[in-house]
Amino acid sequence: MQTTQQTRLAPWSALAWVLVLYLALNFLVIFVLFPSGLLRAISSPTHGLISSTLVANVLMLVVVAGFLRLSSGLRLGDMGLRRHGLGVAAGVTFLVWIALNLFQATYALVTAAPLIVNPDWGTAGPTRTIGMFLGQILGNALFEEVLFRGILFQQMRLHFLARGGCSPKKALLLALVISSAVFAAIHVPLRISSGVPLAALPAELTLLFALGLLLALLYWRTGNLYLVIGVHALSNAPFLLVQQQVDLSTNGGITVIASLVLMLLWRRPATWSSTPLSFAAPEPDG
Repeated sequence: MQTTQQTRLAPWSALAWVLVLYLALNFLVIFVLFPSGLLRAISSPTHGLISSTLVANVLMLVVVAGFLRLSSGLRLGDMGLRRHGLGVAAGVTFLVWIALNLFQATYALVTAAPLIVNPDWGTAGPTRTIGMFLGQILGNALFEEVLFRGILFQQMRLHFLARGGCSPKKALLLALVISSAVFAAIHVPLRISSGVPLAALPAELTLLFALGLLLALLYWRTGNLYLVIGVHALSNAPFLLVQQQVDLSTNGGITVIASLVLMLLWRRPATWSSTPLSFAAPEPDG
C-alpha cells in the first residue's frame, strides 16, 4: 500500500533568501571565524575530536533551519531529516566503509604493495582522524545535503510538480540540473579562498555539478537523506584503517562508485514514485 508523505512548501522567495544566507554565513566562516582562531579555540581542548568544521557547519545549519522554520513553517522532516531511515543509513554507511577498506587491502595484496595502517592515525592522531569524519557526517556533509538535496532539490521538484503541465520526469530533471548547478556555483568562493587557480575552476565546477547530480539522484532513488549524508561524508573523509593504494576521495570516486551501486541495488520507495507527493501548507504552532 502506498503511503502519503506530506511535505510543506516554502515560497520561492524563501529559497532565494536561504542561498543568500548561505553565502553570507560562508563568507563569515571562511574570512572571519577561521582566520580569527575562535573556532580552533573550541576545537583544541578536544584534540580535534570536535573540529572547527563541525562547529561552523552546525551553527550554519541551525541558522538556515531556523530561518525556514520561522519564515515558511518548514520542520526538519520537510528538509529530509525524518524520523525513519537513520538506522538503515548508518548500517549501509558502515558497510560502504568496510568495502572501502577491503578494496584497498585487496588491491595492496594483488599488486604486492605493502599493506600498512593508514598513516593518518599516527600523524594526525586518533581523535583528530575521527574528528575529521565527525566534522563531515555531523557537520559539512550534513549541512550541505540538508541544504542542497533535502531543501533545494526537493522543494524545486515539488514546486515544479505543483505547476500545471509539468510532468514528474520534467520536474525531476529541472530540479536535478538547477540544484546541482547551484551546488557547484556556490562553492566558487571556497575554492578560490583555498587557492584553486582560476584556470582550474571550470574543471572543478564540472566535477561538483556531476557529484551534485549523483547525490540528488541517490536521494531521489532511496528517499533517505541520511544515506546520502553518509556517502558524502565518506567521500570527504574516509578515515580508512589501511593506507589508500588507490585515491578514491580526491576526485569524488567514492561518491561515484557508492552512489551508482546503491542506486542499482535500492528499490525506490512508494512515496517517491512518479506520482506527486501531497503538499501541506505551513501550519501554525499551537
